[in-house]
Amino acid sequence: MTRPAIILVLLALSACSQRAPDDAQLVTLLHAGGLTSATGTNRPLDAIAVQCLSAHAGDVALTRDLPPAALTDAAKSQCRRRLDLWLADTTRNPDKFTFADVTTSPVAARALQLYLANGGIPLAQAPAAAPPASTPAPGTAAPAAGPAANAAPPAEAVEPEPPMPDTISALAEADNICRDVQAATAQGPFNARLSRYAEGCAAMLRSTRDQVAQLQQQGRNDEADTLVHKLVHSYRQAQRLLRQGGG
Repeated sequence: MTRPAIILVLLALSACSQRAPDDAQLVTLLHAGGLTSATGTNRPLDAIAVQCLSAHAGDVALTRDLPPAALTDAAKSQCRRRLDLWLADTTRNPDKFTFADVTTSPVAARALQLYLANGGIPLAQAPAAAPPASTPAPGTAAPAAGPAANAAPPAEAVEPEPPMPDTISALAEADNICRDVQAATAQGPFNARLSRYAEGCAAMLRSTRDQVAQLQQQGRNDEADTLVHKLVHSYRQAQRLLRQGGG
């Protein structure tokens, strides 16, 4: 077989091996999360995720309407890391599509159509993915400690809080803490504060998920992250109280 013929065969095999998600699979992968009255393929999609597909597809017809910041190497790298987490999540990607499967021009174009049809704002108005605010810029150092930093430590050391995970993982953590506290308070008496938390944590989590979905649909991801981080911080306080036996 001649070399050109071999190349044609390899290209044909490559094309056959690549899969494309249908509308339902795309929405399951790219939905903005949270509770919403919309169901099926009518669920709102995440603006940054749709932006990410268009940026990586490399099709000028898709990239011309993106904000310039979304096409930088830093933004593309950041959004890919986020999308890779979703691709690894079997609840979002039960059919195990790969990054290459979902960043073809036809798939990215269809994702954009679904995003706009389901109420998404134009991608030109959506902010590009950005590194977390807590990450220092490359080449910069933390501010030098001032005199106050040398003051005597408090009488009781405070347990350091673990780093805040991404929004999806943070909501899952909050859900787990809520379930743990509810299970513990159901088995025996606890103080009023922890009991009130057990009664209201599920409703608060549902409300937060709903707000996060709306913010992400509007491309206001920083505000969504801040909202989730505040929620998880308060839930971790309840978790510490539970570990101390209800305080």
